[in-house]
Amino acid sequence: MTDLQRAKLSRNATVVKFLENNKEVFEEDAELKHFYNKLMSDHAQSMVSAEDVDGDDTAFSTIKLEAKKDVCEMARLLCSVAKAAFFSWGDKDLCKKTKVGYLHFFRSNDFYTEERIKDLHKLLSNHIKSLSPEHITEEQLDEFRHKIKVFVETTGSSSVNDRPPLDVTTRLKLDLKVIEVDIHYIFSRAVKYKKNHEAFYQGLMNCNTIPEKEEEVDTVVEFLITDSDNKKTLQDVEARLSKSSEKLTSNQEGKIIYAHTKAGRGVATFLLAGYKECVSIVKIKAGMINRFAVSLEAG
Repeated sequence: MTDLQRAKLSRNATVVKFLENNKEVFEEDAELKHFYNKLMSDHAQSMVSAEDVDGDDTAFSTIKLEAKKDVCEMARLLCSVAKAAFFSWGDKDLCKKTKVGYLHFFRSNDFYTEERIKDLHKLLSNHIKSLSPEHITEEQLDEFRHKIKVFVETTGSSSVNDRPPLDVTTRLKLDLKVIEVDIHYIFSRAVKYKKNHEAFYQGLMNCNTIPEKEEEVDTVVEFLITDSDNKKTLQDVEARLSKSSEKLTSNQEGKIIYAHTKAGRGVATFLLAGYKECVSIVKIKAGMINRFAVSLEAG
């Protein structure tokens, strides 16, 4: 959704709210009341269309594509080096696990690519003492981990086919055009109130502006961490969320709260001694409290 469309939605909501708060002024005006009711209905429909457009947080992103190319290229180089080393040792199993080319990583969907490159990093890390420094160094693995992090945390999709459906974006444009007509008619009918209800008229006129920037609303993420077996809440669980720079731990109630985060698809990682590392992919909606339940397995 474009900034202009967001601004129009905000303007429309302001007009609806103003009319809602001043219905007593025009409650006997059947014509104006009719268009107020129509505006209410049309605005509700436009909000549904807007949510459908924004709900597709996997829309194509050139930045995501470049991040994928970058991490896949390094994965290919590390695979070729590790494969040669494992082959020279006569370890066929390890050799087979690193027999993966650039295109295999790159042509896969983003989720599968994430899983494959993470598995590769884990495999190489487990054998770094054998591979380093002759073959692969700690610095190279650190760089690879950083590229993986950039790719995972970059929002959007690397596929040019992942765009909001044309019918959805078209519907939003048509909805906004319909409301433009509604509001134009309401303002033309409100001229007669200029003398007897100047405050109402002036207030309505002031609504007919498109704000330069929407008021930002905090996006909150809350995790509830429990033991997968006994369902008891877990304290002191370390958490990392790709949509926030904060490093938090769960409180006595097993909760972790990120007060200011970015919306979109995020990756959350949870660590606690005596439990397996847990990685969860979450969809964070803007301007609201997003609650997620996480269970850790002992291990």
